[in-house]
Formats: sequence, structure tokens, C-alpha cells
Amino acid sequence: MTIILAVLAGGALGFVFARGDFCFHSTWRNLFNRPAQTSLLRAYVVLLLVSTPIVQLLIATNVINPFIPGFAPLAAIVGGLMFGAGMVIAQTCISGMFYKLGAGMLAMVVAVAAWAVGDIITWRGPLKGLRDSLNANVITATGSDGSDQVATVSSLFGPLGVAFL
Repeated sequence: MTIILAVLAGGALGFVFARGDFCFHSTWRNLFNRPAQTSLLRAYVVLLLVSTPIVQLLIATNVINPFIPGFAPLAAIVGGLMFGAGMVIAQTCISGMFYKLGAGMLAMVVAVAAWAVGDIITWRGPLKGLRDSLNANVITATGSDGSDQVATVSSLFGPLGVAFL
């Protein structure tokens, strides 16, 4: 079921991203243009407002069981800065790279290859030790049965936290 949902959602998002030139990098870059262009930001916010409750509902009803990594603040900060720097260098994000590649922009082959090499280096190569040390201090939440759980809004604050979010 998860694979079917992923294919349907990925196909729909890919079509929408390609038709709308939707790229997260462009979303934020256009916000700081003069005059500010907010159409992509509005689309991004609508995407979040629609998809977040649906995904939470699918998780709550056990239709899907996604991998949710633990919250490691230092890893989030370092990874976010590296990811952001990569977006600035490539002048696109990963969703933009794939829809541009699908549209025939062959330069994206280099970008996707560089992304794959960076991923391999970080997960299995010389940066594996750094990744492991940054993820060493994972914040967990205590479940209703007393077990450690991944720290998420719902595990830390319950339904009230989800409603607030």
C-alpha cells in the first residue's frame, strides 16, 4: 500500500512541479526579489496545509509507517547549512533537479550525480564518522508505554501539539 501511495503521490507531484516550474529554491529566492514574487510560496504553504494533515491521518490509522529519524539538533543545523549551500550552488533543489532532468536539461545529470556521490560519501564513505557523531545526541520522547520514541510534535505534545502546528 505504501508503494502504491508513494507512486501516486510522486507522480502527481512530479506533474505539478514540472507544469508549475515549482522548486523550493526558487520559492525562497523569489520571496527576496524586488518586487517580491509570492506565488510559489503560496503554493508551498497550500501544499503543506493540505499534505500534513493527510500524512498524519495516514500514520495515525496505520496505513503508512514512515521512517522518522530522531531529532539531533547539531546534525539538523550542520545538514541544513550544507543542504542550503548546495541549493545555492546548484541554483535549484532536488525536486527542481529531477523535474528539470525530466524536461531534458542535461546539465542536471551532473547535479544528480554530484548529489548521489555526496550521499554515498556521507553514508558509507569518509564522512560517515562525522554523520554518526552529529547524530549521536538524538532527542527522544517517552511513549505512553514508557518506551523511547522518536521526538516529533505528536510524540512530544500529543494531539494538542498537532492541532497547534
